[in-house]
Amino acid sequence: MRHIITTLILTLTLLLLPACTTTRTTSPPAPFGAIPTPQQLAWHEHRFYAFVHFNMNTFTGVEWGHGREHPDTFNPTDLDTDQWCRTFKESGLTGVIITAKHHDGFCLWPSDYTDHDVGASSWRNGKGDVIKDLAASCKKYGLWLGVYISPWDRNHPDYGRNDDAYNDFYNNQLTELLTNYGPIAEVWWDGANGDRNNPDKHQDYDWPRFINTVNTLQPNAVIFAPPDANVPGGIRWVGNESGHANPTQWATHPQGIEEDPTTLNTGIEGAPTWFPAETDVSIRKGWYWSADTDDTVKSSTKIVDIYHDSVGHNTNLLLNFAVDNRGQLHPAEVLAIKSTAYELRRMYELDIANTYTGTIATASTTRGLPFTAQALIDNNDDTYWAAPDNQTKASITIEFAQPETINAAILQEHIELVFFSRPTHPRLESPSPNRRPMDHHLRGHHHRPPPHRPLQPDHHRHHPPQHHRRQLIPHPRTTQSLPHQHLQTKLIHSHHHPPIPPSLERPQPPDTPHQPQRDLCVLSSLTLPEWPVASP
Repeated sequence: MRHIITTLILTLTLLLLPACTTTRTTSPPAPFGAIPTPQQLAWHEHRFYAFVHFNMNTFTGVEWGHGREHPDTFNPTDLDTDQWCRTFKESGLTGVIITAKHHDGFCLWPSDYTDHDVGASSWRNGKGDVIKDLAASCKKYGLWLGVYISPWDRNHPDYGRNDDAYNDFYNNQLTELLTNYGPIAEVWWDGANGDRNNPDKHQDYDWPRFINTVNTLQPNAVIFAPPDANVPGGIRWVGNESGHANPTQWATHPQGIEEDPTTLNTGIEGAPTWFPAETDVSIRKGWYWSADTDDTVKSSTKIVDIYHDSVGHNTNLLLNFAVDNRGQLHPAEVLAIKSTAYELRRMYELDIANTYTGTIATASTTRGLPFTAQALIDNNDDTYWAAPDNQTKASITIEFAQPETINAAILQEHIELVFFSRPTHPRLESPSPNRRPMDHHLRGHHHRPPPHRPLQPDHHRHHPPQHHRRQLIPHPRTTQSLPHQHLQTKLIHSHHHPPIPPSLERPQPPDTPHQPQRDLCVLSSLTLPEWPVASP
């Protein structure tokens, strides 16, 4: 074992397989268990994106407003949504979700259904529209747009007093957001309900109606919601706001039940619905900007760790930015996210496991063409290795042309189950993963997964989403079985990831002192040993 400066990355992708019977050995493996929807597949590819908390609370200095604020209190002096989106794009983020309406009920768009909005303020003489500005900036910089519209409204008089009237009002505002600003990729509902100072003020939300509105007006959108909202094809909260997803993190979880942070942070093996987790965390103390939290902005080291504990644990990462009272990202937050992008690129810019470096992949068994072991390293995101049906054990060996130094590898599952018309690259069927992830043995290791290639908002139409389960393998110097698995594998390459712009290559000043080197090792080959199959 030795320390070096240059880091070479081996990246693996694994797919779970059921034991099933087919008529041809070269047919794709059959689906098994819960499967993701096309919207969920697209969402899995978003990987890492921005939350923006910017609203009335930015100007009142509180986290939760009371709904009695004067609209003129909202008055950004130099709103610049281009600055937001340019920073996000340069830092490798794929989209942004904006707090279009928080619990105080103030709307960042001019709503026809309330006077508690930007249209009633003196900002831009009542002609301003933050959502319109942001939608234009997202389009300009190739980011997708999502909206947070709180179901709890402390300003509206019918809330908790007249359920039907309030649900009409909320659905009307939801309709405004989903019809006036172009494609919406994610609708974010936290399920907040009631007033802490008045526990009896409880609103019965008409979730089926709201869900139908989203599905009708924005059929490509995915909905973030609590389990009791029972959203078909939805995504769930990870159960905490610390940026940590449990290492064993199932993408399956029941719907129509009460929220339980414990199961939200693990998922439930074999649950009948695909309901994957999203990890949300703020870049600073609190969700909204205040001057006294400027010195709490997380370092790039901390954000990289959060990335590994979220994206690396089978969730998407929603990192919150607290836009300041100018209407811009604070310089400390800009430096932190750009430094993070630089660190991720530095750590994972070189992948040695591909055919162009002379690497050879072999397997103890194979399904046949086109599922041979060489599909692991053929630089084609649509091909993968698969074992024959009813094969109970398998091992994979990656042999390098010469001894190589590596510090990390990723195990993933190929979860694509949607068929697209692509004459040059036809879609291959693949089963759903719903067995135990690889990294449940690996807590404490310092070998982390690299970032994944984010797609632009509409790219999934032409370049369908690929893999989502990001798991670590044991330290290369150890021999460790991977129990209870029946797997497929594939290698993807870090050069597929979007390049970091030159301006990010040397962020100044560095936000953290010199960091110690991670443990590395030199080896000529890497073997994933045989593992048993868990029967369906």
